[in-house]
Amino acid sequence: MSSCPDADYEAIPAVGAYFEVRVALSVNPGHFAVQPYKCYNQLQTLMKNLQEHCQKPTAKAVQPSQLAIGEAYAAPDSAGVYHRVSIHKIYDEIIHVRFVDVGDDGVIACDQLKTLNPELRKLPKMALPAQLYGKFKRTRAVWRIQLTDVVWSKENCLRFRELSLGQKFIGIVRRMTKQRDGGRAMCLELVDTSTPKDIKLHEILINEKHAQPATKEV
Repeated sequence: MSSCPDADYEAIPAVGAYFEVRVALSVNPGHFAVQPYKCYNQLQTLMKNLQEHCQKPTAKAVQPSQLAIGEAYAAPDSAGVYHRVSIHKIYDEIIHVRFVDVGDDGVIACDQLKTLNPELRKLPKMALPAQLYGKFKRTRAVWRIQLTDVVWSKENCLRFRELSLGQKFIGIVRRMTKQRDGGRAMCLELVDTSTPKDIKLHEILINEKHAQPATKEV
């Protein structure tokens, strides 16, 4: 593994392969993040060690002169839980960061940052950007779930979050898509295998009218 937490997770399966994941961030079907489930125990151990490290009186603060775009540090979320972050933008002493193991962004003060020791830098970034993929059969047509040019309502987002956040799924990698920031996102079909009958997440959303099948056949 890389010695830097800003290294990307590289063991992403090929298109068509299965990928066991846990949903770490859930905004809407077109914007969420997953963690590789096989690394979940490692991440839990890292988080425990990170809290202990940052709460010690000897934990080193970061001076404004030390800040650099892309550098990795530790920072607390709104609940006071420390996470690994990378710096995206610097506005004097207000910093825009990415929580690299969760996938969301935040704004913090410089004096909230803590340095990371080498042991806390070994695990690559665990949050992988994702979008929901799914086929829905209706009469004799097969449709894709529509993700582009969609305005998700608050109700849509809350239902997707309820169904997905913190849950484990078998993901099927259907394709890779390019994001606006130049990064890549996995287009995943998410299947809940915890019940006797497999449940496809996109089918729940469409059946409950929280998502629509695209108008183009695939």
